[in-house]
Amino acid sequence: RIGDTYYVNYTAVSTYGVATSLVSTTDFVNIDRHGIIFPPSNRDVTIFPQQVNGKYVCYHRPMPQFGGLHMWYADSPDLKHWGNHKPIVTSSHVDWMSARVGGGAPPILTDAGWLSIYHAADTEDRYCLGAFIADKDDPSKLVAIDSEPIFIPEASYETEGFFSQVVFTCGVVEREGELLVYYGTSDEHTALATIGVDELVSHLMKS
Repeated sequence: RIGDTYYVNYTAVSTYGVATSLVSTTDFVNIDRHGIIFPPSNRDVTIFPQQVNGKYVCYHRPMPQFGGLHMWYADSPDLKHWGNHKPIVTSSHVDWMSARVGGGAPPILTDAGWLSIYHAADTEDRYCLGAFIADKDDPSKLVAIDSEPIFIPEASYETEGFFSQVVFTCGVVEREGELLVYYGTSDEHTALATIGVDELVSHLMKS
């Protein structure tokens, strides 16, 4: 939600590939379609819940023919035309994020900066969750990031299922100092995990 309007970005699939489209609504009855905002191939767009320095901001994950599957920053004057693209978190030699990284839930603004819960996968397609903090005034700059995952598949409904060994962040809500992390499990269910905001921020700042 930005102001009185809710913006929902979603993956759009056609014979031309996988793109990201946008709709908006104020009442979840009347919906305005704004069309494709990131052309194929692109996924995992997370729009910030407020403007930063007068611009809309998001993280997204291009899927190039060459190069890695990294998380990028972009900003926009109108939520439709995006530019100023910069890589912010890259897939790396670190085992748990060696294949791909991507967003999931919109960032949460804290005193330390923008707190993001993101997903990463290794070469065996095991998905884990990580966390980082970006600069409050320039979210293209990292303040802190943990080299280890904060959450891995452990429960039976996370390790077994339609697509096993998966925890995938879907939404994050801050409530009375607690972070509620909604996440997909093995492409079958949605589950909930919680952690204190201050606890996670403190952990990241020490990483």
